[in-house]
Amino acid sequence: MAFDAKPEGDKETAAAAAAAAAAAAATAGAAEEAAATAAGVEQQQQQQEQQQQQQQQQQQQDTEEEEKKKTEGAADTPERRRRLNNPSSSSSSSNNSSSNRNRNSNNRTIKYIVRIRGR
Repeated sequence: MAFDAKPEGDKETAAAAAAAAAAAAATAGAAEEAAATAAGVEQQQQQQEQQQQQQQQQQQQDTEEEEKKKTEGAADTPERRRRLNNPSSSSSSSNNSSSNRNRNSNNRTIKYIVRIRGR
């Protein structure tokens, strides 16, 4: 806003016009700032909503995965499949039978040693 003051003109009018121009500029600046703030707040709200949606989706996925693990359990492990398909050759039963064999041979050895000593 241009203001032409006459050289012999009214200084008060020029000052008033300058003040009005400054006030108008300040008002425009405040309006822009308010608009920017409103846009910033709106954007922040949108970001928060997106974060909440993402968190809800993540929680839902986590819950689904946990339920899936509970229902499937250990059925997918190769060890369990091997045991279910052929129980006699599973590692646990072979471990048990070998430990039983060791236990039996140890018992025989101890009995033999005790007999030799004469007890």
